[in-house]
Amino acid sequence: MRAWIVGVICALSASAAVAKTTAPVVVRGETIGELTQIEVVTLADTETFVVTVLGAEGLRVRSPSRPVSEARLARGTSRVFDVRHQGSGRLIIRVLGRYRGARRVHSVSFVVGEARPPRAPGDIVVDSEGRRLKVLPARRR
Repeated sequence: MRAWIVGVICALSASAAVAKTTAPVVVRGETIGELTQIEVVTLADTETFVVTVLGAEGLRVRSPSRPVSEARLARGTSRVFDVRHQGSGRLIIRVLGRYRGARRVHSVSFVVGEARPPRAPGDIVVDSEGRRLKVLPARRR
């Protein structure tokens, strides 16, 4: 199974006056089985650059949690590393850097393995007005 992920450079709020700045990086990944190859590209000069990887929702990461840690990187520099994991869940890539003196973080997560939505007990029914309702079983005492 192959999965692709591309990170967004900057997330802006609805108001043009207020912007949430993130680390100016692009994160790409390709998953084949229990191995994901990650590429992180810097879009600005950075004074410090640290990448961490985490597993969530049942995914276990078997690679080092901090595959990249460097003092300085020039704009356009690319770092590629492999992440070995086991199971299914979310793979989280977190990039922390200092750009022009400001500390910025960029996080990307994506589903790895079989995506299984959580199941809760109960039946879903539609009422006379078209609303979906969940009928839960009663507790036994």
